[in-house]
Amino acid sequence: MAGAAYGGGKTRKLEFFLAEARAKGAREIVTFGAFGSNQAVATALYGAAQGFSVTLLLAPQTPSSYVRKNLLAARRAGATIRVVTGGVAEAEALAKRAAKAAKGVAPYLVPPGGSSPLGNLAFVNAGFELAEQVGAGHCPLPDCVYLAMGTMGSAVGLALGLELSGLRTEVVAVRTSSPETSSEARFFAMARETVAFARSLDPTFPDVRLGRARVRFSTNHLGAGYGAPTRKGERAITLAAETEGMALEPTYTGKTLAALLDDATRLAGKIVLFWNSQNSRPLVTEGVTPEDFPPILRGIVADR
Repeated sequence: MAGAAYGGGKTRKLEFFLAEARAKGAREIVTFGAFGSNQAVATALYGAAQGFSVTLLLAPQTPSSYVRKNLLAARRAGATIRVVTGGVAEAEALAKRAAKAAKGVAPYLVPPGGSSPLGNLAFVNAGFELAEQVGAGHCPLPDCVYLAMGTMGSAVGLALGLELSGLRTEVVAVRTSSPETSSEARFFAMARETVAFARSLDPTFPDVRLGRARVRFSTNHLGAGYGAPTRKGERAITLAAETEGMALEPTYTGKTLAALLDDATRLAGKIVLFWNSQNSRPLVTEGVTPEDFPPILRGIVADR
């Protein structure tokens, strides 16, 4: 519920990215990800609302109703969708080459998942917000927070925000992307880069260092890989819907809740916060037809 048109974990980051794009005089926003990327659909919706043209460079992903809905919503928002069969890394390289070759003001590139020192600061703010809510008595102090770890920026930023706020809350980062994308070494390197960036903007920003005692990595729920559903994740999605009326999805939040459920015995007596990074606003998908998409996507978005 983090935004009026679209919620979830990407909204906070886009607040910073779109402001920087406007300050640089950009007219076009380019981002990249898999077919069902939450980053892509959020950028399409908020970029269009702010008057930018939006181009999405998307790589193949296993088809699903979730992927279909995101594609339809992004196209309905007016985004130009291009398919890059070589994967997300190739899409990113293509976008960077195009920006470098652009005449006039270059398009503004939003990184995969919105994970960058600037984007990560949005989740430092999220840590501050949670600390304020605890301080005001709106919620108890969590012993631990479970959240999905894809491109890692959200988990890095939240862990830094909690550390800076003085909350002794463990962050449990649940791997939902490849080990190459979401490794412990990259996590702590990204944390150092984020702090260095913040200090370059304001030297009074504390030179905080995250320790492994405050971050735990849950790595047993990725299954066959990014975007591939797991049986435990599907059961967690069903449980959330039946008991809480909460809609999760198979790529990130279903696997994250599955990790929490697997740890239930060890969590007995603890206060546990499940950070739902899934958009909980309804997506508008009407008025878009398969012919509005590149041929490779038409079968995926067709009404089945």
